[in-house]
Amino acid sequence: MPSSTTDPVTNDLWKQNDQLIMRLLLSSLIEEALSVVIRLTTSKDVWTTLETAFNHESKVRELQIKDELNLMKHGSCSVSKYSQAFKSHCDQLLAMGQPIEDTDKVYWYLHGLGHEFSTFSTAQLS
Repeated sequence: MPSSTTDPVTNDLWKQNDQLIMRLLLSSLIEEALSVVIRLTTSKDVWTTLETAFNHESKVRELQIKDELNLMKHGSCSVSKYSQAFKSHCDQLLAMGQPIEDTDKVYWYLHGLGHEFSTFSTAQLS
């Protein structure tokens, strides 16, 4: 933020630009990332918090997301909701610079669909 000696017009312009940048950042986030920054008030705070939370060097977070992908189950939710959640996890890893191989994605996705989709899954894996 500009120093307190800056004239009010410059200060207002800076705040307007900051809010514009912040809205752009927030509109591009997935739900999980948005929940991390929703109460922040400046674009710098949003950017810094996202950088810390989703830093590609965060091996612990990477492993946690991969475990969630591997253990994800269709269960009682719709295939659409399961697919959205699965894609969200894959997108998070991609954003961290740790994309999942397509063959692993297919295997984990089909495995998570469960027994009722076993014929479909077997055909897709063949």
